[in-house]
Amino acid sequence: MSVSARRILACYRHELRVLFHSPVNVVFLCGFLVAIGLCVFQIGEFFSTDEVSLALWSLFLPWCGLILIPALAMRAWPDEYADRSVELSLTLPLSLAEVVFAKFLSGTTLILVALLFTMPFPATLAYLGNPDWGMVAAGYVAAFLLLAYFYSIALAVTAMLGDGISSYIAGVVVIFVLMLGGSDELTSLVADVIPFDWTLGLHAAFPGPHYRSLTSGFLEWRDVSWFVIAIVSLLVCCSMVIDKRRDGRTGPRSKLRLAGRLIAVFAAAALIQLASSQVPLEADLTEQNDFTLSDSTLAALQGLDGVVGIEFYWSKSEESVPQPIRNHADKALKFLRRVERAAGGRVEISRIDPAPDTDAELKALEDGIRVIPMTSGDYFFLGLRISHAGKQYTIPYLDAERAGLLEYDLLATLLRFVSGKTVSIGIISPLTPPNTLDAPRPGLSFIQELKRLHDVSVIPFFSESLPVDLDVLLVLQGTILKRRMLWAIDQFVMSGGTLIAAMDPMVRFDRPSNEIRFQPSEEIDDLSDLVLAWGLRYDGDSIVGDRNLASPVQTAASGAQMHYPYWLGFTGDTLLRNHPVVAALNDILIVEAGSLVITSSANVEPLLTTTEMAGTHPRDTYNNHTHLELAADFEPAAGSRLVAALIRGPLDSAYADVKAPAQEPHVPTSPASASVFVIADLDWLFDPFALHSTDIGETVLTRPLNDNIQLLVNMITHGSNAMLSDLRIRSGKVRRFTRIASMFREVEQGILSEEQLTAGHIEQLEQKLDEIRDAAGIGDLSELPNPLRDQAILLQQKLVEMRRNLRNIRMQMRQSVDSLELKLSLVNIFGSSLVVVFLAVLLAWWRRRFPTRWKAGVR
Repeated sequence: MSVSARRILACYRHELRVLFHSPVNVVFLCGFLVAIGLCVFQIGEFFSTDEVSLALWSLFLPWCGLILIPALAMRAWPDEYADRSVELSLTLPLSLAEVVFAKFLSGTTLILVALLFTMPFPATLAYLGNPDWGMVAAGYVAAFLLLAYFYSIALAVTAMLGDGISSYIAGVVVIFVLMLGGSDELTSLVADVIPFDWTLGLHAAFPGPHYRSLTSGFLEWRDVSWFVIAIVSLLVCCSMVIDKRRDGRTGPRSKLRLAGRLIAVFAAAALIQLASSQVPLEADLTEQNDFTLSDSTLAALQGLDGVVGIEFYWSKSEESVPQPIRNHADKALKFLRRVERAAGGRVEISRIDPAPDTDAELKALEDGIRVIPMTSGDYFFLGLRISHAGKQYTIPYLDAERAGLLEYDLLATLLRFVSGKTVSIGIISPLTPPNTLDAPRPGLSFIQELKRLHDVSVIPFFSESLPVDLDVLLVLQGTILKRRMLWAIDQFVMSGGTLIAAMDPMVRFDRPSNEIRFQPSEEIDDLSDLVLAWGLRYDGDSIVGDRNLASPVQTAASGAQMHYPYWLGFTGDTLLRNHPVVAALNDILIVEAGSLVITSSANVEPLLTTTEMAGTHPRDTYNNHTHLELAADFEPAAGSRLVAALIRGPLDSAYADVKAPAQEPHVPTSPASASVFVIADLDWLFDPFALHSTDIGETVLTRPLNDNIQLLVNMITHGSNAMLSDLRIRSGKVRRFTRIASMFREVEQGILSEEQLTAGHIEQLEQKLDEIRDAAGIGDLSELPNPLRDQAILLQQKLVEMRRNLRNIRMQMRQSVDSLELKLSLVNIFGSSLVVVFLAVLLAWWRRRFPTRWKAGVR
């Protein structure tokens, strides 16, 4: 009998009625919804992640499905004569394949309904922040395919065993083994037993890797087709098993023939899947096309003359490597494979596992791959060696913190091979002596970050000229520069160079430099005069603060956190999303900055601007107050302030109407490629505010605290290479809980003065107690004479009371957020389940109240 869509639809409607009439399936829906909610919000502690994504939901969903999906199928093919539903289906004029397919469709419909009832979670994500809806959609596609695959397994197992309880237990075990088989841990166990390529094939034979690949937001046909082919093959096997049960033959030959047919089906499925995986169909659903090679990378690949060899060093066989590092290495290799496919034979990738005491390890060390030690005493390698036409370049370590920058690092190297030139950066600053590159100074780790991909030179502060062929010039706090150097800087910009100027009214990293300040004027005496001639006036007489951008700092009195308005934290919507330099950044910290005033708007583009809740404090009296006093006295005034800006060419020379200090040819106007970045702060580059360095043996690992160094690199790439600039803004961003952050800020603003006043009283009481101890020359207050001891005890009691008040104030700050988190958790855990119960009760009432209409409506 041929398969008919009309007959399948009729049987599907019958099976669907059976499912929705059964109260057991209401229990299934409620159990699934409550289980996934509890896993995400209680076990996974969703609110502590501060990330608006489906990551936790996708992590727990397979394990919830593992327990519940077999229960949905355990009564699909019962042996008991008491259950006549299957007998009715099998006696209809339908083929067995049509019955199996209809039953599968009805079950997956219920699964789809269950997923639809989880919609409160995406709604919660939208309420808390701005999720990547492409990744959310991909997550639901992956979830549906995985659960449908689980259901097809459960149907096949039930067809084999018949008994409900046995089928459920066997289904759970089979699904668990299949999920475990796709784990990296099992792959590592068999890596030493079978060849590496076989290991990759074995890894791809299980559902886990395909599911994780789909949830990333990058849909590949090979992953989708894997689930489709696996489901179809399982349904075919299910039909074969049921047909064998119906004919009643149970002899050894009959079982052997059935086993052979089942093996043939799976072998055919494997071959079809192998052929299907070669089809280059893919869809990048992420908002910023995170998994799509940029046009810049594709253009660089097409511009290669000859073959680029990439040696991927990765200690895959080292079992003690943490799982997050393994995941990062797998993603890096997947990205490199995409590059290899897109290059059309111009890129060849080889994988090398530098196991201990092997020639591969010696080669890794010879090629400059960094040894990364672990707390266990073991170590691993994870790096790249790129070679082309006799030139080599090494990326010693693919740091997971720089995962979003892998394409940039690779493209920068390819552009070196294409153009034969490396971006040259010069640094002028009183904080960087000439030996800074050879003997790095504490706090200046950003220079080592720049050295990774650029030629960096430190120019003596009192030089009179710039090196030839300089691409980018960093002038950091250039208050005292020779006039010939100022002339050289002007002509550098007029020649199309990129200048990054950082001027700070209150340098924390080097206090003595605050003695000399910038004085913008029409006479060219310092860096601020050049900037003024190009359209920006620097104001260093006041420190800019902003109540909406206040960042957390610790008070000196109790070590407790407070939000300090003069440390400006630009996050989320406070960053301009329409400029490529800052478009993809998430967190910028500017510390005690001055401000910029636009005098000629024709060429100036704002980069960092405060909100309307900004204010200032005079620079001269700033250090006369504590952080608590400054925060308590802060008052917004006169609107927003500009903190960082880009002056874009063409520009007129600052010496157009001023006598030049040198008898050299004068370039009066710059080309359009000239760029001048001006930032009214310098501390944003230094370690305490941008990077955290950790010494591990002889290796120094740096970890970004925010996107400050990313901002610097964006400025460099924007001015030096448009291809790199276009790519740099595509770096991945973490989507935070913006609503919770704004709630904290609103509540804090309401009680900020009270908190600061209480903290100030605590500090005063502690100082008085210290004065009493010092005056008496004792360490314990019990040793004081009676009158002084009574006074000290009274002060201590007041101190305890003040600390209790401070604790209550901070509890108020957290109370509204805790209330919101509790409400959202309850809605997601129990809300959908209550809706399911209500609809089930309503449906049961309707069937009893109007039985005739019900029967007519379902025909």
